Amino acid sequence: MAMLLMAVPAYCANTAPWSDTFEWYSNAQSLDGNNGWIAGSSVVATNGTNYTASGSLCGYVPTQEAATNETTVASLSNVWVEIYAQVNLMGAGVSAPTPNSNVTAQFYFNSDGYPVVLNGSLTNWVTMTNTFAGSAVTPATTGTWTRISVFMNYSADTWGLFVNDQLIKDDIIFHTASDQYQKFVVENETYLDDFWINTLRPDGTTSNSAAALTSDTDGDGMGDDWELDYWGDANELGVSDADDDGRSNAEEYNADSHPRVADNTSQLIPYRDSFESATNGSRGASGGWHGITNSGDISVISSFYEGAKALALSNGTMNVTFTNDDGTNVWVQICTKPVISVSDTAPTPADDEVATFYVASGGVLRAYSGADYSNTWVTIPEGQWIAFGVHLDYNTEKWNLYVSTNGAFGDTMVRANLTDLDFNDAVTTPTSLTNVIIELAAETNMYIDVIAASYNYTNLLATHTNLLAYDRLVGALKDAAIPPYDYGSVYSITNTLGGQLGEDLMWGMGTNDELRVSYTNGWNIYSLEGGTNWQADGNSISSTNIFLSQGTGIQMKKLSGRDTVVFYPYAGAPVIASNIVIKGTDDVALKGWNYIVSPFSQVRTFNHASQGMMFTNVATAGDRIYLQESRMLVFYGSTKEWREGRNVATNQVAPGEAFWYYNKSGTNFIWSVAGE
Repeated sequence: MAMLLMAVPAYCANTAPWSDTFEWYSNAQSLDGNNGWIAGSSVVATNGTNYTASGSLCGYVPTQEAATNETTVASLSNVWVEIYAQVNLMGAGVSAPTPNSNVTAQFYFNSDGYPVVLNGSLTNWVTMTNTFAGSAVTPATTGTWTRISVFMNYSADTWGLFVNDQLIKDDIIFHTASDQYQKFVVENETYLDDFWINTLRPDGTTSNSAAALTSDTDGDGMGDDWELDYWGDANELGVSDADDDGRSNAEEYNADSHPRVADNTSQLIPYRDSFESATNGSRGASGGWHGITNSGDISVISSFYEGAKALALSNGTMNVTFTNDDGTNVWVQICTKPVISVSDTAPTPADDEVATFYVASGGVLRAYSGADYSNTWVTIPEGQWIAFGVHLDYNTEKWNLYVSTNGAFGDTMVRANLTDLDFNDAVTTPTSLTNVIIELAAETNMYIDVIAASYNYTNLLATHTNLLAYDRLVGALKDAAIPPYDYGSVYSITNTLGGQLGEDLMWGMGTNDELRVSYTNGWNIYSLEGGTNWQADGNSISSTNIFLSQGTGIQMKKLSGRDTVVFYPYAGAPVIASNIVIKGTDDVALKGWNYIVSPFSQVRTFNHASQGMMFTNVATAGDRIYLQESRMLVFYGSTKEWREGRNVATNQVAPGEAFWYYNKSGTNFIWSVAGE
């Protein structure tokens, strides 16, 4: 039987971090008095059955003997104890051991090889046949090495047990409350090796362990051991940002940085931040918050381009730094209310800034190309939210600037420069994006909202004078639009999820992310298998047999990774299907309900003769439209107009915005959307 106790002794011999691989002993040498061990003379080092991943010797505790190691741990909060052991299983019918009064955590292995833990009270022994995740525990067997890792949380008086890298149970209640770890005891016919005590989790880099703990019971991309280390439980969310520094908990896990200290001064691409998690008020000039460093003063405000919050920058610069450099075609989006210069003094680009633009007097947008500024054809209006899109090609050292001036996120942008712009001549061999800098020279505030950077699109053409930008947000089921390209015949393979259209919809998505299509048989669900193939789930139509057009309603759900924005540059007005079938109530699956995404590149209304949604001539009395903001429009046949209640509808639909159309009639009709 193996018994592990954490207790409060009279004195402590060692200081953590502490370890013992038993390699420095001689064979049959007593452990007592060496390296902090207190044991009987028969507790020895032996070369008879060592843990082969670590040298030639291990420790041996005979029957009716015990080995105690006493260690002082500076931290009073989180302590990890790890040991490899060949446990001697407790005999069948033998009663559980009686804990002494100063035990905090205790467990043993029963005759079937299952761990049995003491949860709180003196008699509350719990046999663990399932892991924390619900899968069956693999029983320990006599003569087999078992990796045992124990997490002690002295701030919560709880502990957690891992066996062979799997979390068995966390939040086990201390038998006796304590504020400090001091002793570990192993009893009765046990071989032990690679014994390790630390305030850090076992990570596979020390001599004590062959591999890192791998259990991730909630599937959020963070190891249970790491979550326990920082929070004391394994229930945190990978997509959350506990320290509000712009990197999610999962990204902090991958970077092995502290998830509860805002010490991050750099970001990773893809990147998207709309500052919705921030608290209103001044952030001063401190660095590290959301990866931003700044020389001016930044405040979080409730004046926004998207969502409910934005930033206000006062007299200075704001710098977002990126660390990864694995992309040579980079897209950047900045949404701002720019301050229009009262003079024509242009900012001087630094020698490492490849692309610079600013708003000159009169609202003229100017861009730097090669060695000087030139005017674009765009004039920026005062006091209005503007979306800027920048494409940087580090292969050709060219860049392009796009702008949207209608204040609607996701709306089309237009290219501001007539020909490609050159990178700054002063930059020597530029290779990748490292910084996005926003500078304010005036005393007044400049407002800033969504900032994004991604690598998704590389084949930018001279004819691509327009740009659409769409969110891919982790955990959110988002309406999506078909990319604005001509995929040929509606019934061509290129118009399926198995063709070019499906590939274009993969931008910003990752392995196992989902796409949902409302089709003639109802909803079809597809998972992105291996990040390269849309795999139909259940009874969904095969990805190569589902034909989509620009009006087809789809939804996308990004399950993991980083929030990002995908960019679709295109030539002029997008090519859209001229005829879209709107199913009537005779359709068995849809029963008159049609999920539609606006295929138009501009905002449309429902009643405008030439710039409306073009339903007026085909709709029948009683048809309904349900908008995303939970508003319903009804078609009045006598006046040929859509109404919300008794009022003529003035509602607008943005490009890519989805809505439901209910065709009350028993027959299908053709929605003709040709002509932009």
